[in-house]
Formats: sequence, C-alpha cells, structure tokens
Amino acid sequence: MLCAVAVCGAIFIALNAGMVEISKGNIVSPHYFMIGLLHGVSIVLLVSKLLQGSKIGDILRYLGRKSMSIMLFHFTAFIFVTGLLIALYGMKTIYLASFHVFYEASPWWSLLYLAVGLGVPILFDYVIDRVKNLKTLRGKE
Repeated sequence: MLCAVAVCGAIFIALNAGMVEISKGNIVSPHYFMIGLLHGVSIVLLVSKLLQGSKIGDILRYLGRKSMSIMLFHFTAFIFVTGLLIALYGMKTIYLASFHVFYEASPWWSLLYLAVGLGVPILFDYVIDRVKNLKTLRGKE
C-alpha cells in the first residue's frame, strides 16, 4: 500500500512539475526535486523490503556486493561485444572507441551487452578473490 502511494506521488510530481534531468541541469523546482527524491528513496526501500528473502532479492544483493567491480570494468567488457558487432557487420575498427550502442544493430544485442557487462566484471572479481585466497593459503604454510 505504501509503495503504491509513493509511486502515485512520484507520478503526480512528474506530471505537474515536469521531469528532473540532472544531466541537462533541468531541475524545475528544488522543492519538487526534494519531494521526488524522497518518493524515489521510499519506493526503493519499500521494494527492497518486499524482495527481502526472495530469490530475486538474493540476486540483487549479490549484484550490489559486486557493484564496484561492475562499475569499474563494464565498459572494458563492452569492448568485446563491440568487437563482435564490428566483425559481424563489417564496420570500421574506429567504432571500437565509440560508445557501446549501435543503433543500426538489433535491440537483442542489448541483452548481450547486459550479460557481458555484468558477467565479465563478476568473473574478474572471482578470479581476483581466488588469487587472494591462494596467496593467503601459501602465506600460512
């Protein structure tokens, strides 16, 4: 019930005050911005309470613990998918340095970007943890 109230409040603010786009410096009113911010935080807290103990909640908690690795290495991982796109579509290699989304390509590529953008950093983090554990075990011998 509280989640529904928070969502309705956020929609009401968006419809009456306009959308806030921080990247464009578009903040219509600081008051609406703060109210919208509080609505957004309350929605996240309520949804996280609903997901607590569920399989989806466990997955999101795991991803949250790996968020630093994901943030650090996801663009590097995107280069692999971009390279595959370049090879398949016969594009110039200069596109390897461009942003990872090709508008001419199928939207299904987004799923591969998502899988690689999450999977490669998590795999990298796993390998680093294993190396740390090996060093720790060798140090105790």
